[in-house]
Amino acid sequence: MLKNALPWILLAVVLVVIAYLLGSNANREEIARVEAQRQDMKSQRDSIKAFVALKDTMQQILQNRITELETDADNLREQVRILETVRKKEQLGVRMLKTPDDLKNKFASTFPELPEEKIKIFEEYVSEVDISLQYFGVPLWFSETFIIDHNNSINYEKQNIKLASLDTLNLRVISLQDKVLVLEKEKSEAYRIGYDSAYVHYMEISKLYMNELEKPRFDLPHWGAIIGGTAVGILIGTQLNK
Repeated sequence: MLKNALPWILLAVVLVVIAYLLGSNANREEIARVEAQRQDMKSQRDSIKAFVALKDTMQQILQNRITELETDADNLREQVRILETVRKKEQLGVRMLKTPDDLKNKFASTFPELPEEKIKIFEEYVSEVDISLQYFGVPLWFSETFIIDHNNSINYEKQNIKLASLDTLNLRVISLQDKVLVLEKEKSEAYRIGYDSAYVHYMEISKLYMNELEKPRFDLPHWGAIIGGTAVGILIGTQLNK
């Protein structure tokens, strides 16, 4: 009976070995797949880190340039304040001129294009108040210079007000941009921390999984399967020989 069952026992053993080999091949394929996935994820992480480093460098360059421009803007604002101080001081200086000659000399230095000999100072009696008033005389068409300068003064004052408002608006925009930049940095940092954490955990779990796949397969359970298969083979052989 044992002799007749021997082929079936061998068949059962062969089936068990084939099953084991197929399982081992599947494990090797799974290990290769997981390893490829690990390498791909590592490559992605390296690419992201390189991109983030480049972005940080560009942000730092831009931040340095912004700081330089802000310094230049502060210097220009200071120059505007100095010019306004000088303007008020010169205006006060004109108001404090005492003599006709002083006023004439100041006028001549202010409008050097007008020959000094063309500037006339004369008096005219005003009978209503019984007093003589001094007048300043220039050629008639030179008066257009005063008209143009006066209109320019009004226009420049309006421009100055608009420019001051524009500067204030720019300061608010810069402040908001700084806040957006800070939020962007915080968001990028949170993403980086989260991604790094997920990457570390994935690497740990996948390594444990690969270690499990790489364990020797001929342990007690597999020998139990072989013995069970042999017993099944004997049983089949016995039943067929009846």
